[in-house]
Amino acid sequence: AEYESLYDSIECVADKTENLHNGDEITISFHYNEKLADKLKVECLAKEQKIVIDNLPEAQVVSQDDLFGIIDVKMTGTSPEISAEIVKNTQDSFLQSVLFSVEPSKLYYKEGDTITVKASWDEAAAVKSNIKIDADQADCSKTYYIEGFDQYLSAANQIPDEMIEEANTAGKAIFKEANANEYGQRIYTEAGIVVDWTGGKTSFVWSNPVLISAYFKSIKDEVVGTQGLDYNDLDFIYYVTLSQGDGQSCKAEVAVRVDNLMKKADGTYEMDLDNVEIVYAAYNDIMMVTNSN
Repeated sequence: AEYESLYDSIECVADKTENLHNGDEITISFHYNEKLADKLKVECLAKEQKIVIDNLPEAQVVSQDDLFGIIDVKMTGTSPEISAEIVKNTQDSFLQSVLFSVEPSKLYYKEGDTITVKASWDEAAAVKSNIKIDADQADCSKTYYIEGFDQYLSAANQIPDEMIEEANTAGKAIFKEANANEYGQRIYTEAGIVVDWTGGKTSFVWSNPVLISAYFKSIKDEVVGTQGLDYNDLDFIYYVTLSQGDGQSCKAEVAVRVDNLMKKADGTYEMDLDNVEIVYAAYNDIMMVTNSN
């Protein structure tokens, strides 16, 4: 039993076991229970040996630039609803396992935002795959800029004067097309004027719109992407004459809306002039502010 104990106590130890390269020299030493060996009068002849490492397969070195070269950061959409997706372009099983994460992590981004893509990986899996990533995981990242996208305007000072003039022209033109009968009966009732029902129908007509004011409203960041919401509205408030067939007339305050004002990636501007509409109308016999435009 003591001989078995002596046998079991023998250890073979190398002074270096990790990050070995071809040409490295390691020392192999042997340890055992010397007291037990003396007792049993056993002499261990194994001596310390030096071994030169060779014939190791060379690891594939992947630089940080190489690592980010295997991905495309695909950005799509219109600001402020731009999405970012990471697409890997490699067939290597280990490189496919590298995790790329976007910071800050958001559903949508907007023109002018900056994102950072960080890479992380399993070191043991890299060694097993004979790959050495020549980068520090703690700081392995790359910055990307979100630019060159179409964008919805978000502030009044972004709207060119020419765009406001074009929208105002479209707003005034709507009164030639809009059905005044939709609002006429209520407005005449508010004004205390008898509605003319000659022929069994009303005959209201809009005319002489005068611009009072304009308001720009844009969507808030926290509701970007919410279904059914426009990104911005440009509302023109007009002082308009509402007439009917018997010659009676009154004044009304009418709000006309133009929405989705946009700056294109090429620097041009556009808005949705196909859906200009009246969104509010009410009797008003006193115009507090006038504007000849």
